[in-house]
Amino acid sequence: MPGADHCLQVRFTDPDANSRLTVALRPVNFTTPVPTFTTATTGVVRGPGTPDTLTARFCFSECLDSKGQVYLLDVIVADDGCSLPKRDTVRVAFTAAPPPDAAPQLTTTFPPGVNAQDAPPITVRVPVGTTYSATLAGLDADGDPLTLTATGQNFDLAAAGMTFTAQNGRGQAAGTFQWQASCAAQQFPDMVVTFRLQEQATCANLSQTRTVRFELVPTPDTVAFLPPNIITPNGDGKNDSFVLPDLPPDLCDGRFGSIAIYSRWGREVYRSGSRSFTWAGAGVASTYYFLITYTDGRKYKGWLQVNP
Repeated sequence: MPGADHCLQVRFTDPDANSRLTVALRPVNFTTPVPTFTTATTGVVRGPGTPDTLTARFCFSECLDSKGQVYLLDVIVADDGCSLPKRDTVRVAFTAAPPPDAAPQLTTTFPPGVNAQDAPPITVRVPVGTTYSATLAGLDADGDPLTLTATGQNFDLAAAGMTFTAQNGRGQAAGTFQWQASCAAQQFPDMVVTFRLQEQATCANLSQTRTVRFELVPTPDTVAFLPPNIITPNGDGKNDSFVLPDLPPDLCDGRFGSIAIYSRWGREVYRSGSRSFTWAGAGVASTYYFLITYTDGRKYKGWLQVNP
C-alpha cells in the first residue's frame, strides 16, 4: 500500500560445504516493473570464513499497480553444483496499489471551449495592430511540481510576435500569453499553439492541455472618414492647408499609395506619396478634386474648395 514498506528480505542456505548460491526473481503473471535487489544476490555458504546463511533484500516499485489482481513472484535460489545445479523456489503472492494522484487543473482566460484533450482548437481572431493577452493558472491538489509551457505547432512563437512567460511551482503555476498582432504573422497561415500544464508526480505524470488557433484579421476600415472640404490659405494660421490626419489605416496588403489633386478641368496640380502630406492650395480660388489610392486598390475621392 502507499506509504508501506515495499521491500522484502529473503534468507537462503545450503547444507553442502562451499556452495555458491545465487538468488533471482521471476515474475509469473506480470511483466513490469520487476522488483530489484538492493543487496548482493550471490555468495558462498559453509566455507572457511563464510556464513551458514545469506540474506538478500529486494524492493517493489512504489508505482507498481496490480489493478486489484493478485500478482505472483517466484524467488529462486540455485547452487553451483555439478552437473545440474539444484534450485529452491518461494512463490510470493501480492497486491500493489500506487500512490493516489489527482490530475492537475488548468484554467485560462481564453474563450470557452471543450476541455477534452482531443477537442478541436479554440479560435481567437485578433485585428492587425492590436495586442491580445491571456492568462493561465494551474493547480494540483496533490502538491506536485507543475510546469506551464506554450508551443507553436510548426511555427516559432517569437517570429509571430507571441510571448509566453510562466511562474512554475509546487502545487500551482501561472502563465501569461501575449500576441502583438502585426503583419509579420502573415507568413504563418496556421498558428496553432498548445498550452500544457504538466505535473511531475512520483508515478503517473498527468497533464492538461488547451489548444488555441490564432487568426490575424484586418483592422476595420474607417471608410466613413470625413475629410475637410474647404481651406482658407490666407496665413492666419487657421485652416491654411489641406491635411488628412484621419486617413483610413494601412493594412498588411494595402498601404497608402498616393494622393493626387486635380483642378476642375482635370489637370493634376499636386501629388504626394506621404500620408502626412500638406497642400496649401495653388494660389487660386477654385474647386479642386482629390483622389487617394491604396496599394490594394482601395480608392477614396472627394472635392475641396480653396478660398485664399
